[in-house]
Amino acid sequence: MIEEMLPGFNPGATATAGDAGLGDAAAATIDAARAAGDLTERHALHAQMLLVVAQRAGAGLCAPRTTIATTNLVRLAYELMENLPASSEQATDSAAEFFQRLREMQRAK
Repeated sequence: MIEEMLPGFNPGATATAGDAGLGDAAAATIDAARAAGDLTERHALHAQMLLVVAQRAGAGLCAPRTTIATTNLVRLAYELMENLPASSEQATDSAAEFFQRLREMQRAK
C-alpha cells in the first residue's frame, strides 16, 4: 500500500484528523528531512510554520466550501515544503506530487 511507502500519508484522515491528513503529512516530511540531516535548529521556525499552515489548510479543505483563504494556505504550505532543505530530489518530487493531487481534489469539490 502507498501508506507503507509514504509515512504520514493517510487517505482516510479527512474524517479522523479533521485536517485532511496534511498535518501528519507535513510532520512526516519534516521528520524525513531531519533524519536525512537536512534540518538544523536554524530551520525550526520554518518547520513549525509548515506544520501549522498544513494543519490549517487541511482543516479548510475539510469544510463544506473551499475559501480563498484555504487556497492561499494550501499554496503557502506547498511553498514552505518546497523551501525546506532537501538532499534528495526524489523526496521533493514525491511531496510535489502529493500537493498536486491535493490541488486536484480541491478543484473537484
